[in-house]
Amino acid sequence: MAKRASNRWFDAYEIALRGRAFIVVFYNAQVATMVRQNPEAQQTFDHLFWQGKPVVVVTQYLSAGNGVNLQYKPYEGSKEEKDFTHISLLETPYFYFSKPDPELPWDERIAALKENIWYQAKLFAGKAINERRFRQALSTLNASSEWNVRYQTDLSTATDALFNHMATFMQALGRMERIWTEMPDQTVLLSQDVYERFQAFCSPKYAQLRAEREPLISNNLRQLLEMVSESFSQREDAVQRSKDARLAGRNEQCEAAVRRLLTRLEGLRNGSGDRDARDQWQQLRQAALKHDFGSEILREYKCVVESPYAVNGVLHLTPQNEIIPAHLAQPDSRRWRMDAIYDVLVENRVICDYFLGHGYELAFNRLSRQFFTPYCYQAILAGAVGEEAISALLHDEEIKLEETPDALFEVADTKIFGRPYYIDCKYYSELTLEQLSADAGDDLWHPKLNEEYFRQNARAKLEKIAAYHGEPGKLIYLNLASSQERPLSYYDADFGPVSHFADAAIVIIQGVLQRYAPNAYHQAFEYFLQDLTTDLEEGER
Repeated sequence: MAKRASNRWFDAYEIALRGRAFIVVFYNAQVATMVRQNPEAQQTFDHLFWQGKPVVVVTQYLSAGNGVNLQYKPYEGSKEEKDFTHISLLETPYFYFSKPDPELPWDERIAALKENIWYQAKLFAGKAINERRFRQALSTLNASSEWNVRYQTDLSTATDALFNHMATFMQALGRMERIWTEMPDQTVLLSQDVYERFQAFCSPKYAQLRAEREPLISNNLRQLLEMVSESFSQREDAVQRSKDARLAGRNEQCEAAVRRLLTRLEGLRNGSGDRDARDQWQQLRQAALKHDFGSEILREYKCVVESPYAVNGVLHLTPQNEIIPAHLAQPDSRRWRMDAIYDVLVENRVICDYFLGHGYELAFNRLSRQFFTPYCYQAILAGAVGEEAISALLHDEEIKLEETPDALFEVADTKIFGRPYYIDCKYYSELTLEQLSADAGDDLWHPKLNEEYFRQNARAKLEKIAAYHGEPGKLIYLNLASSQERPLSYYDADFGPVSHFADAAIVIIQGVLQRYAPNAYHQAFEYFLQDLTTDLEEGER
């Protein structure tokens, strides 16, 4: 049970944990200032330490940065203060850019937007991001949650993110290094993610920077960096002893087997009559959607892997796709959270009901050590998830669909019933959407994820549709989710913009659902639904 200490200065609680009593104080910069400036408040705070019970002060990195110092008088009448003997850094800060909060007063929301713009401008001025990305950020000021993800994961900004983290940690550590008299040993506890940030900073990549700063840092920080550096080589040795190296080979086998099936599907489209190839492709997608790891079809195509290091649907992978235990994660290793593919789906009522009704999974089993190869996950599962999620939404809007004929199988995913209107369902990330608009020479440019390649591919598909039906058709691209509003794009067969759905040969909707409000449609999709419904109704008259 927790008992609140009665004082008017700050919140303090007495709690019992495993038979031992603790005093817990919730502290921020405002309270710290009051304590330091008010003798009565200072004495109330110091008195907590005279009861013979451990005192735990809970604060935030932001408060530490604003000057919360962790000192106290050890006994009544003491003329000297003492530093704390323990500090725990429990998490890595996530928000570099302020998250939009409609509950904040207007002036605070504007101040947060200005701060976000300034931070983006700082990255641009420091050459961490290019002009195109800076302009794109300025056009999506309410997408700062996506900004935070990219800031910490993109190669162009990851180093800046690491340095910001380290500056924050060092500020926090410095809160208990203010007393000039001799102190007993101090203990620093780091959570796993904080330790990984220190480990990254202690890698050989930043040896020169550490050497330059070494004369300026405190003794505590010096010892901490030395200990992390010493453990660096030990962890590398442990990785070599423990790593599970089977995934890379299995992934190659899976890709080779699936590509052979894709070649057969191309033959089916050209009239080979290989219906078995189509059946196998559909079985693969169904088994993947249901996470039926024991199915014969997934085993045949080498899609399933098992590892003792798969914990709660999360893997830690080396650059060579070797699986390592989470506690041995390295600065260059990648954390693969397999449930990320379902983040949008689980928040949408229509999709959830549809998936549950069809026996499709919405998460990886926390108890299972089985999972899909990266190739199967991306080439089969992600595509199937996107197609089924979009189909669920269209069914809910009473848009009738039908299967594509063999000659157009996998040219598009599905077809509007009774019309030569074909839908290509996508589940692109924000990064992929940005890659599609990147210019040649840009860091994001990819030979198969760029605008020109996309247009050539769309024209080729449109020609196949027209050849099969003997009349012009429509090719409709629907991407499941986007974090920002994007235009409703209608084009003719040569990608010339047109104003009306009736004149469009190619339709592009870059976001059906709002990524951070998945039960809401983007405006472009709503307009498209209105146009499509009107077109279908007129055709029935």
